[in-house]
Parts: sequence; C-alpha cells; structure tokens
Amino acid sequence: MVQETAGRQSQDVVVVQYSSLVSSAENQQVTIGEQSTLAQQIEQAYGPDGLGILTVAGVPGFVELRQRLLPLAQAFAALPDDVKSQYADPTSTYNFGWSHGVEMLANGQPDRYKGSYYANPLLDVPTTDEALMKQFPAYCRPNIWPTKHLPEYQPAFQ
Repeated sequence: MVQETAGRQSQDVVVVQYSSLVSSAENQQVTIGEQSTLAQQIEQAYGPDGLGILTVAGVPGFVELRQRLLPLAQAFAALPDDVKSQYADPTSTYNFGWSHGVEMLANGQPDRYKGSYYANPLLDVPTTDEALMKQFPAYCRPNIWPTKHLPEYQPAFQ
C-alpha cells in the first residue's frame, strides 16, 4: 500500500508468511505463480520504490525466542563502552558485531540513539576464502560473539 505523506509517498512494510516460505523451500514443485508472488513481494520491499524492509510473519516459537534474546541484548548494551567496542567490526562496515554511532541519519549526523548487533544467524563463518572476505567484507566476514562477556548471547541470537 502506498500512502501520501507531506507530498511524499511512503510504502508499507511487506509481510511474507513463514509457512509460504517453508512450503516453497521444501517443495521442489513450486509453481511459477508462487515464485512470481514471492519475487513481487521482494521487489515491492527492496525495489526502487520500496521501503527496504521485508518481515516474515508466523514464525513458530518467535515470541519465546524474542523473549529470550531481548533481555540479553539489553545486558549487552549495558556493558561498558570499551567492552562493547571489542565486538565492533569496522572492516565489515559494521555489518558484523556491535554498531553504534556509525550509521548516518538523513541530515548527515551519526545516529547515536540506537545500537545494533549484527550477525549471520545461519553461518558463523560464511567462508574462509581470504580473497572473498577482502572483496566482500560486508557479507563474508565471520560472526563476532561476546562469548567472554555474555556467553548465552550467541545461542539465543541463533
């Protein structure tokens, strides 16, 4: 849905049902129509007019998983800055580990009001190929986990 806001169009967040993703992944006989629908949803979310956000609804156990992770995220954020900085990865442009104050707002100022912790939830080490890690550091670097300071964070995140 497109909404008009102060002369600008804004998009709604695109929502994909988990069950449709799982059935597509498990079923080798996915129809062209089902592929087309998913492709359209991805285009709507990430295309030139998209908001850049796609959510997945109906994930089994999501509420419990979230309730387990959020207190740990708060505990991590409460660690001293010098500890949190040990888990930042500027080489990946902060796409892995801790990120705070490095993302820029529309006015060119750094966003110092939120912190984020980024990790690949499926692969701790996407590749060991040094050339790929150097060429694509935002995608190919290993996850960084605060195992020394918050060992329960990694299993909760994953």
